[in-house]
Amino acid sequence: MTSPVKISLSVLIPALLIAACTKQPQDIETVSLTDDLYVPATDTVKPTFTVYRLDSFVTSGTNLSIIGGVTDPAFGRIESQSFCRFKFAEGNPVSENGANPQYDSIVLIMHSDSSSYGDTMTSWKVNVQELDEVFDPTLNLFYNTRAFKSKEVYLGSADVIFRPHVDDSVRIRLNDAFGSALFNLYKTKDPKISNQENFQVFFKGLRISGAPGNETVYRFNSNDSLLVMRLYFHEDKGVSVPKVLDFQSEGGTYQFNNMTCDVSATELDSLLPGNEILSENLNNRIYLNDLAGIGTEITFPSIPNLALLPDFVQLTHAEMHLRPIYNAAGPFPLIPYLALKVTTEENSTASYLYSADNTYVQNGGLNIDLLNPTNTGYTFDLSELLKTEVSSTPLTASTLTLLPLSSQATPVFSMRRLVAADSRNPSQPSLLVTHIVFYKK
Repeated sequence: MTSPVKISLSVLIPALLIAACTKQPQDIETVSLTDDLYVPATDTVKPTFTVYRLDSFVTSGTNLSIIGGVTDPAFGRIESQSFCRFKFAEGNPVSENGANPQYDSIVLIMHSDSSSYGDTMTSWKVNVQELDEVFDPTLNLFYNTRAFKSKEVYLGSADVIFRPHVDDSVRIRLNDAFGSALFNLYKTKDPKISNQENFQVFFKGLRISGAPGNETVYRFNSNDSLLVMRLYFHEDKGVSVPKVLDFQSEGGTYQFNNMTCDVSATELDSLLPGNEILSENLNNRIYLNDLAGIGTEITFPSIPNLALLPDFVQLTHAEMHLRPIYNAAGPFPLIPYLALKVTTEENSTASYLYSADNTYVQNGGLNIDLLNPTNTGYTFDLSELLKTEVSSTPLTASTLTLLPLSSQATPVFSMRRLVAADSRNPSQPSLLVTHIVFYKK
């Protein structure tokens, strides 16, 4: 029998694994260069998935008006309405000369960003009401649970078939009595429209909501000229000269969305706002829908147990394959980009999970397999994260939160949703595949 020799672990691990490892090579004793170290791929390290429901979440500051309603068999009935404030029309072209200006009409123009949630082939009804409550300028955050008082009489309504990838905007004719009164303020140079502060006292803003029975939610841009009340008038100069006054949305902190979700007819009926449920109690499924305030957290409580194994050397690589439930999507597209935010009990400041070389935020790399839908899924490289988790404590252990992400790697109301399998789902489980170096004594 040969005497033991010291070898470097880096001699035995393929170059690809070494490239993903940040620790220095470790010297160990062995009796063979080929048989005593092995790197098995295993999915026996099971993550824990917890589905939560927020009691409230911020909807202001996005410059997005989300309007309508939809019934989703996985998430229940979701409704959203928008509240927004408008700027007064600077300058006064109505009274520039004596050309006898005359009021024509007023419309609300909402420009779509081509996003929708639900059946865009169905009729979509939208109502507009004048607010009866002012925006508090000292507040810079508004939550989904907030709703402003509005006047009962509708300023306008529309019933349209809106194709968000074809039609760029929705136009809603507003009440002529309202438009004419607003026009006369400009015509007479009334102090109510002399500055923004006075204008806000006269006109507090709009509530834009869907009607009962809608089966689509649309997303509109809500800043500046992308959401505008346009007042049409004309001047008589021998011929009619058309002109407009534009009242643009302020956006920012002066626009927010009130969102509600009724999960009573779904598998999530016991998930109350502010509570959470383990995925094993939800038919081994996880859920993510930012319009509903429902999401999933992932922890790895068994990872520290690896360090207790007498033959354990090192965890070298780890990938999580997250698999959507292929027959649960129905007409609702998958979220195209997902992020993982990392927090610990010791440090509640969240950070995105980056690539191994720390150059970009991982987005899950969604792969859609049309021939075999069970292969569709997201993949995250957890190598660097889980190497540190092996030696973690309850204070330093990481919690990963799934979040929708835009293509620019920024948070966004995605207008998409996800129902996926956990690692114990019997039909198409999500997997955490790890490569672990063991030492045979």
